[in-house]
Amino acid sequence: SFDGAMLSVSSYGPYWRNLRRVAAVQLLSAHRVACMSPVIAAEVRAMVRRMNRLAATAPGGAARVQLRRRLFEFSLSVLMETIAQTNTSRSEADADTDISPEANELTQISQEIMPHLGTANLWDYLPFLRWFDVFGVRNKLMAAVRWRDAFLRRLIDAERRRLDDGGDSEKKSMLAVLLSLQKSEPELYTD
Repeated sequence: SFDGAMLSVSSYGPYWRNLRRVAAVQLLSAHRVACMSPVIAAEVRAMVRRMNRLAATAPGGAARVQLRRRLFEFSLSVLMETIAQTNTSRSEADADTDISPEANELTQISQEIMPHLGTANLWDYLPFLRWFDVFGVRNKLMAAVRWRDAFLRRLIDAERRRLDDGGDSEKKSMLAVLLSLQKSEPELYTD
């Protein structure tokens, strides 16, 4: 959790209040959500087009669709598009999937980390076992965290390049909003 730097795990105080202000005013305001509605509509159209194409190629014009998978991919694609504008990396060759490569990588990272978060391990009862990493949990978690950090760094660097090239201020991703805040108020937001 980035050493307690996230809004959900941060201690109450000036830092938490600043995070809450940024989340409420900059990222999740009614205006910002309204700016994201075309992204959601485009993702719905893309999902319907893919299912239509799947049905057209199926015998009899009807195809079986795993709706749970499609809706999960849809929500993940919307999330990645609003956070980092990853729609441009998706190719039409991936006709069967509604997910961008970045969203797919985020899913893989989450699937690597999640099993270790909720499990009660012996470290909770015998803290000296942390020194030995008996079951290799620490190494697995550290590898997944390094993978996650590299992934996020790639997204941030891509957004910085997009901002340097001059992007549309209305269609900024959440990362672009945070980077512009970092540029305008560097004393509050560090890298």
